[in-house]
Parts: sequence; C-alpha cells; structure tokens
Amino acid sequence: MKDKAGSLFGAVSRYRQRAGWAAVAGCGLVAVVLAPTVQSRPTQVVAAQTKIIVLDIAVDGRSPFHLAVPDGSAAKMAVTGGPRLELIPRTSSDALDLEVVDVAINPVTGEETRSTVDRLRLDRGVAATFQVGATSIAVLWADVKTGSKRQAVTDECTQCCITCQQVTVCACAVECICGKCCCPQCCDIGQRNACIAPAHPASAR
Repeated sequence: MKDKAGSLFGAVSRYRQRAGWAAVAGCGLVAVVLAPTVQSRPTQVVAAQTKIIVLDIAVDGRSPFHLAVPDGSAAKMAVTGGPRLELIPRTSSDALDLEVVDVAINPVTGEETRSTVDRLRLDRGVAATFQVGATSIAVLWADVKTGSKRQAVTDECTQCCITCQQVTVCACAVECICGKCCCPQCCDIGQRNACIAPAHPASAR
C-alpha cells in the first residue's frame, strides 16, 4: 500500500532541519543509547565510498525514526511486545527494494531463526506500509547519499541504537524525537565536534 508522504513523516523532517547528526550521550538529549561490546581485533582499512540509504520509519502511528543504512546492509528494529525485524535496502535502478526479515529467538537456546516476511519496491518520496503480525509499519525512502570519504577501519562502530516509545532501532545513523546517534561512516563529516554514541546491534534483541 503506497501513498504520498505527508504528516506521518513531517515531524522527523522538521526535527532534522534544526540540527545535524549528533549523539545522544553527552549532548543533553533524552533517549536510551546502548553501550557497545568491545573486542580486540586487528585494524584494517576498508572502502568507505558506499551508498547510504536514508529511510523514515514509523511503527503503529508513533513518531517516526529517520535512519541511514549502507546499501545491502541490515537495519535492526525491535518493538516491545512485537516483532524483531531486519530491514535490508538494496538500490535497483531508480527504485529501492526493501527486504523485511523476521528474527525469531528461541527462548531456551537463544538461537536466531530468520525468515523473509515481505519484500517492498519503493519509489523515492512515496510512503508504503507493511504488516508483521499486529504491528503496522510505514516506510519512506527519503534519499540516497555517499558515505564518508575518509577511510573507515573495521574496529569502528557500524551501528548505533536508540530506544524511543518502546521501539529500538539500530542503524548506521538513527534520529527521532528522543535523540540521535551515528557511526563514522554516516555522520555529518562537516560537523567535526559531533559526539558519537556507538552501540552494539545485538542490543536490539
């Protein structure tokens, strides 16, 4: 189901205009930002010129999240009392294919089972909705950008998480009415003093 984007995503657009990407922790904003898991591993330089897909997502009519996801990577979303999802955008010509993956966790073993529950074909600026169980989710493809031109390393954060209105979203950058966070590849490179609040994506479980 598609319709022209309207007031559903207007709040995020107005909020985004007031400030660039920053961090929740240490920036005076109220939100839950989840701490990273640090592991010792060799530093390697990786390519940084990746397409960054910008999406607006709203769950059950709540205030929307504005998030940035590298092309082909998964944003994670967990709704309290509802589904745990991965949203995987892939550019295709002038459209965007969005794969919706349900992540079921065995309460005894902790093992994860993934299954694709929907595939959406999105046009830029046109909102679409999909249903997972009793949860209704609206999504809008807002933009496509290029990641930071500086070189990234493998031990930097690749996702940060914000919990707001009983919804946790993890992506390369996340912004909502509760606050915002970003990882180096998706931060505004013109905002040199922006603090960064990384988080481990497993916290979206």
